[in-house]
Amino acid sequence: MPSEKIELHSFSLMLDEQSLFKGPSLASLLPLEPLPYKFQSIHKNLEQASPYLTFMPEVFHQKLNAYSKPEFIVVNQLYRLVEVLRYNFSNGVQISAKEILRHPLHQFVPEEFL
Repeated sequence: MPSEKIELHSFSLMLDEQSLFKGPSLASLLPLEPLPYKFQSIHKNLEQASPYLTFMPEVFHQKLNAYSKPEFIVVNQLYRLVEVLRYNFSNGVQISAKEILRHPLHQFVPEEFL
């Protein structure tokens, strides 16, 4: 049985963030149809780190801890920011920008998009 060639299809922006002024979220204002991709998180036993991971900020490597309220706010902002961009693949899988460099599918992403 020949395996299907996996390719990067597109990018998605997850705009579910609430408005700063308690208004509607940006996602509710944009008329978008749901995408046919299924979000997938990386499992520890499936990790396959990319060489580019060493050049990325700490938020991509490990779980960040905050020890004060200002640090907590910054850590939350970092996590929200890296979850905005998602990679969509031809096999129906969607991976967040935070996890793409640790997921085996990173090998199907052109270098300029990593």
